[in-house]
Amino acid sequence: MIKIDKNHYFLLGILLLSLFLNIFQLWNTGFSNTYYAVAVKSMMKNPANFLFNSYDEYGYMTLDKPPVGFWVQTIFAFIFGFRGWVLMLPQVLAGTGSCLLLYFIIKKYFNEPAALLSALILALTPIFVTASRTNMIDMQYIFLSLAALYFLILSVEKK
Repeated sequence: MIKIDKNHYFLLGILLLSLFLNIFQLWNTGFSNTYYAVAVKSMMKNPANFLFNSYDEYGYMTLDKPPVGFWVQTIFAFIFGFRGWVLMLPQVLAGTGSCLLLYFIIKKYFNEPAALLSALILALTPIFVTASRTNMIDMQYIFLSLAALYFLILSVEKK
């Protein structure tokens, strides 16, 4: 049987707070950055544009960022429809996931209260919440960087 202590409830509360702050009134914000929204729309129309991260419908101009984050947005737009909040949903999830990853990274070398405090501070940082509420893919980079750090720590420990 799994033993659940009070710290797990604190972690769940922090993650729910992060999710709430990142998603609150998100459907009223429009498309945030229309440059990237137009690019996702273009990537939805043509598989070559999807593969090469193309901005225009003819595939002449590419975006100034790597394509993986926009691929995720395009897949979400295919599933849920092309709306502003749908393009921001991957960043919302990556922001909440980043709080969880930070908790696991800090808990490994420090104590659990320090990990909870770190996750709470990250969840409440205004620029972090703001970055989670746009269609720019920076939050996905933060999430992947924290995931890479976590797996690096695991691999170093296992030699």
